[in-house]
Amino acid sequence: MKKREAAGILLLLGVAGLILWWFCGLIRGPSYPVFAYVDKVEPEIPGLIIEATRGLGGELFITNKTGKDVVIFDQGGEEFIRITSDNKIFEKDENDKWVRHTDSNLISFYYPPVGYEGPRPTGWKKQVLSEWVVEGRVGDTPFKIYGRTVYEP
Repeated sequence: MKKREAAGILLLLGVAGLILWWFCGLIRGPSYPVFAYVDKVEPEIPGLIIEATRGLGGELFITNKTGKDVVIFDQGGEEFIRITSDNKIFEKDENDKWVRHTDSNLISFYYPPVGYEGPRPTGWKKQVLSEWVVEGRVGDTPFKIYGRTVYEP
């Protein structure tokens, strides 16, 4: 009788574990192989390091070692990220005022075209889901970041 009770308890715990695992997957949302890539920055600017996140986050990572201020423009052409020459990072708040963001010279920020929010891609072939351009300026020199978001099953 004790073996039967132990087996029943183990079965119940196993089923509960499976339900919990399934529920946690629902909470997290979709998880599929979509990656962002920075293909090039034009013109190339020494000390400006730009990378994209490897997933659905739609974020860019920027490191400023140029010795000049770096500005990133939003999709409407307005300044929304500023990294000063001494690596202080500012972003615009809801009142259009510059607010200190972090003490690091590396910033990660959300940029909608870099991410992917469409339906789950299908198939077993690599697909480019979007190509995007982010504009910025280092000192008085404008630059463009060219990239793409790709489904890689």
